[in-house]
Amino acid sequence: MKEKVEISTVEVLRVYRLLEELNRFLHQPMHYDEHPAVVDWLKSGVYEELRSMYYEIVWGWLPEEEQRRIAEQ
Repeated sequence: MKEKVEISTVEVLRVYRLLEELNRFLHQPMHYDEHPAVVDWLKSGVYEELRSMYYEIVWGWLPEEEQRRIAEQ
């Protein structure tokens, strides 16, 4: 499906910030218990999808001005 949609910068930034926080938390195994449901969830590939979404997809949605502003933080 190659259909295009318009997304406001405010909405893109909200998604980006959420992915940023999830990425920050999930990339560090010491942040969560060894609870079997969490371990199974992470083994399902969800972290790889989150990482790709954060670093590749959503980042590419941001206007260059916003990318520069975030990179400078």
